[in-house]
Amino acid sequence: MIVRWFSRNTLGKAYGHLHPGRHYRVERDFRDHDGRLHRQGQQWRYRTYTFLPYEDGLSLFFLTKDGDDLEIAFRIEPVPKQRLLQP
Repeated sequence: MIVRWFSRNTLGKAYGHLHPGRHYRVERDFRDHDGRLHRQGQQWRYRTYTFLPYEDGLSLFFLTKDGDDLEIAFRIEPVPKQRLLQP
């Protein structure tokens, strides 16, 4: 169960092309950081996100078609500094 630190009536924050209240469909199967499989064709309504810089952790929050809360966790891999400094 997800701790609901935000209200269901609060739209939240956009993240990239994801905007609160809009519906999105999974285009291909993927596994999140917790190992859960998310299947192509699933549709969710985006809520908000959190980022934990000390763990490079990104969590996206959605509502499912059934109205259940869904948290999808990712680990953002840092880009090696040498790649940033090469001409």
